[in-house]
Amino acid sequence: MRRAVWLVVMLSYLGGMTQVAIAGLASSATTAATQAADASVDDFGSPMMIPLVLVLFLIILIVIGIGIGLALVSAAAAGVLVLMGIVSTSVVMGVVRRSIAPAVRSFVYQAGAVSGAVAGTGAAFGIRWLLKYPWDHATTALVGAMAGLVGGLIVAAMLVFVVSAVYRFLQARFDPLANTF
Repeated sequence: MRRAVWLVVMLSYLGGMTQVAIAGLASSATTAATQAADASVDDFGSPMMIPLVLVLFLIILIVIGIGIGLALVSAAAAGVLVLMGIVSTSVVMGVVRRSIAPAVRSFVYQAGAVSGAVAGTGAAFGIRWLLKYPWDHATTALVGAMAGLVGGLIVAAMLVFVVSAVYRFLQARFDPLANTF
């Protein structure tokens, strides 16, 4: 008796499934016929498509230009660092101390000093022009370079402090041998 009930339930279930499948096939056939009828409509013939493509092409060209410009600035900055000896003295510091940490710390301090001096000089000339201050060029350059040098060293020291504190924290947190002693 149970098998007969189970067989009736399964047949009714499969019958319902075939009805759903037939309905699905009919629906997809209707959709295909509708799409075939609409195939004659061309979406790319719209008058707004050409300006849209031109604007998107212009945006792509601008982004590519920005990328090329950033690559050139980065290459020039790397060249200046090599010419000034900042990279080579950092490498020598790492080789002498036989560790990478002093080399990175030396590089950060030297790069901070040089970039601070350059930024300070530019800021001093900008302030002199903005406020119409009566200093000559040499005084403005000297004061700006000294202030920028001090500022760059302070920023570099803060960066070294923060990075070393984060490194010590992560080392204590994730080093399995650090908490065993």
